[in-house]
Amino acid sequence: MNTLAKMLVILVSIAVSGASAVAVEQDRKVDETDVTLLGVTREELVPCYEAMMRGEFHKALELADELVEKYPDDPNAINQRGRVRAMAGNYLGALEDANRVLELQPKYFGWWMSRGYLYLNFGYFELAASDFEKAVELNPKDVASLSRLGECRRWQGRDSEALELYLKADKLAPNSPDIQAFIGAALSHMGEFKKARTHGKNMLKVNPGWEGGHLLIGNYHRHIEEFEKAIEDYTRELQIHPKSIGALLGRADCYTRTGDKASAQDDVEAALVAQATYFTEKFWHGWSHYKLAAIFALRSTTHDENEKTKAADDLDRAFSLMTQAVNRGFRAFAYMKQDHDIDALREDTRWSELMKLVKEVE
Repeated sequence: MNTLAKMLVILVSIAVSGASAVAVEQDRKVDETDVTLLGVTREELVPCYEAMMRGEFHKALELADELVEKYPDDPNAINQRGRVRAMAGNYLGALEDANRVLELQPKYFGWWMSRGYLYLNFGYFELAASDFEKAVELNPKDVASLSRLGECRRWQGRDSEALELYLKADKLAPNSPDIQAFIGAALSHMGEFKKARTHGKNMLKVNPGWEGGHLLIGNYHRHIEEFEKAIEDYTRELQIHPKSIGALLGRADCYTRTGDKASAQDDVEAALVAQATYFTEKFWHGWSHYKLAAIFALRSTTHDENEKTKAADDLDRAFSLMTQAVNRGFRAFAYMKQDHDIDALREDTRWSELMKLVKEVE
């Protein structure tokens, strides 16, 4: 089965499930929840957690159900089951557990953050923002919720507000790679490519191995049409982060513009594989339709003159996905209007129809 077929199978399975997948807090350790342990012990949680992290979801769910049966009113046991449910694809069950946990222990910031992640990944940005705001209210030093609140605002098109939130998080956790990447992304969304480039250079001064620095520099060179330099920047980024969809698409576009369509097609194919991997790893977001649209829009430019049907098919998919993105809550319209990944859409006659939809929801 080719990459596109695999991806479409995944898309269909997600659509049938009726809910979006969830990026679960996989780095959160069992022993960090000591303030919430009411009945269940760490020793009891560890086997379930370890089975979940190995991907043994059936076993993990059995263990989680046993814990909930033994401790029916313990928020940590219920939360653990919710995490397993989310990673196994039972998103509505995960939300049910998240709601129950908050009924039992509404004063613990971590439970608000957990449900916020669920809503964020569903694409319900305002609901997610409300939960992240509550988490920060309960714990003003909750950097994760503060930065994810910024993510909500950025994909709602509120870039200045997002940047302010990232900068607050940066003060609490200086030189966090994730927060630095978020700051650079916000600057790019605002069209501040030169500032984003400077930020990327500063990131690499702190740590040459950080993801995102070369991407920001490459985006600047691409924006000012220095495509050869941009290719070098994106290549450096991919040496650090081989699955960087932004770098793969950026380099593909630059290859196309410099006449190397074969290399461009290779990069677009790699981007499709990376995006499909995100689906299978449950990193499905409400704005993923936008990124898929960008991939197909860019791929439409890599076909030869005798492949006009393929190019037209890619554009059809891109417009369909972009419409779905807007209908699902994507609101970063200023970014949409200057994102070079979708230049091919702006050159198509259907762009005006898409802009009518944008005006209706703004």
